[in-house]
Amino acid sequence: MLEESWAQKEFYVGLRLAPQSSFLINSADRDSGFTRTFTSGYVLGGAVGQNFTKHFGFEFSVLYSLQGQKYTRERISQGGEKVLINEQTELSYLKVPMLLRYFTPFLLEERRVYLSVHFGPQVGILLQMRQYEDSKLLPENVVYSRYIRRRDLFNPTEIHLVGAIGLEYTPSPQFLLTALIRGDYSLVDALDKTLKTPGQPNSYNATLGLILGFSYLINR
Repeated sequence: MLEESWAQKEFYVGLRLAPQSSFLINSADRDSGFTRTFTSGYVLGGAVGQNFTKHFGFEFSVLYSLQGQKYTRERISQGGEKVLINEQTELSYLKVPMLLRYFTPFLLEERRVYLSVHFGPQVGILLQMRQYEDSKLLPENVVYSRYIRRRDLFNPTEIHLVGAIGLEYTPSPQFLLTALIRGDYSLVDALDKTLKTPGQPNSYNATLGLILGFSYLINR
């Protein structure tokens, strides 16, 4: 009965929230002495969706994403002292994923739980770029800090591929709860090509997180 009710309620609106880890991948980082470290962020926004059949639908979202990459590296100063550098590139994007959804009843006989798979393209619009750097002179532990905001260093628009898999639960005919492991990966260079040095490798944005959703189902 709930499966029929869910199929009939073909349109929904909802909220999305996801803690995520993020990556800015560049093949030259290791050669330059950079070590990538764990970088956390989040996604927040809203979604609308339309179910076409009992197993397929479409979802359109508008999301704010805070992401980037943290690095550590060491170098020797001109005076011969060892310098430990902690650097963070922080990026904020407006993301617009357009995803095909496949869902099917899973486990429970009442068919309130669905296995759900999402896949499709996403447009990412760069809102802001910030970079922080702390240099610690060893062994004196003297710290020097630097902060820049250079949005022009990065590509203003990106195209991503998005994939997600997880569970959807209908506690009542009006509401849908979702929990999905979600990842996205940029298909284009994150850096502005006009400002790159010759031979500089491309950098690619990627995220991986757990997206939680609350949706209200509406009859047509």
